Amino acid sequence: MSSYPSEILAAYTAKNGWRTRKIEQAVSVANGTGGAGKKKIEVLTANYDLSNPNDVLTLFDV
Repeated sequence: MSSYPSEILAAYTAKNGWRTRKIEQAVSVANGTGGAGKKKIEVLTANYDLSNPNDVLTLFDV
C-alpha cells in the first residue's frame, strides 16, 4: 500500500509486524523562493519483504 506518513498506520504496522519503506523526494513544482525545494515522503507498507536484495528492477523476466 502506498500512503503518506500516518501515526495510525505506524501503530497498525508495529502491531501486525508489517514492513515499511519510506521514500523521500523533492517536489517538482517550483516554490518560487529560490531556496531548497519542498520534499514529500511516501510510505510503502506491506506484509512481505520490501527490500531489493539484488538491486535489480525488472518488469518481466527475460
